[in-house]
Amino acid sequence: MQSLKKTFFTAVVFLGSFSCYFAQAEDSNPSCTLESRLQQLITEQEETERLHRLFDLYWDWRIAENPEDATFLGYAGKHDQWLDLSSAAINRRQHFTHQLLNILSSISTTDLNQEDIVSYKILKSILEEDLMESEFGNHYLLINQMHGIHLTIPLIIEIMPTKTVQDYENILARLSRLPILLQQVIDLLEQGIAAGITPPRIAIRSVPQQILNQITENPLESPLLRAFRQIPSSI
Repeated sequence: MQSLKKTFFTAVVFLGSFSCYFAQAEDSNPSCTLESRLQQLITEQEETERLHRLFDLYWDWRIAENPEDATFLGYAGKHDQWLDLSSAAINRRQHFTHQLLNILSSISTTDLNQEDIVSYKILKSILEEDLMESEFGNHYLLINQMHGIHLTIPLIIEIMPTKTVQDYENILARLSRLPILLQQVIDLLEQGIAAGITPPRIAIRSVPQQILNQITENPLESPLLRAFRQIPSSI
C-alpha cells in the first residue's frame, strides 16, 4: 500500500511530462532497452531534452519493474505478474536508481523552466528517498497493519480488469504465481530478523486477524476469487 500511494503521487506529478508516452508506447523499439536508453542520456547534450528523456525513462522503468503499480494505474501488459522481490531484483533496482540519480544530478537547472525545475526536484527527492530506504533495510519491513502483501494482494486482484477471457487468464496467472511471491517475502522477513531489522510489535499486532478475515470456508467467497462470482455472460 505504501508503494501504491507513492506511485499515485508520482503519477499525478509526472503525467504532464509523460503525456506523449502512452501514445508512443506501442511504437517503441523493443531493442531499445532501459539500460541502453540510460547510456544514451549520458551523451545527450541539451539539458532540457536530457531531463525529459530521463522523466520518460523513469516512468517506463517504474512500470516495467512494478506490475502492481501498473495495474493500479491502469497500464496494460503487466496484469499477470507480481513485483520481483528476489535479492537479484532488489539489487538491480537499487543499482538502476543510483544511475538515474547520478544522471539527474548531472543536469544543470540553470536554463530549465520553472515547471521542469519543480519536476526535477520532485524526482530527485523520490530517488534519494528510495535509496535511503534501501540503505536502511526498508525491504525487510514488508508487513504491518497498514500495508503489506496480505492487503496488497486482494486489493490488486480486486481492481484487475474482468471484461475478457484474457483478463481472467491474467488473474489466474497472478494467483498461480503467489507461492513464489510469498516465499520471497518469507525469505526477506527471515533475513530482516537475522539483521535485527523488524517492525515494532504494535505495528503488526492486527496482521494475524487481518489475514484470518480473508479465510473463508467456501473458496469462492474468498476476496481473491471475487471476480469468478460475477463472470460476464459474454465470456
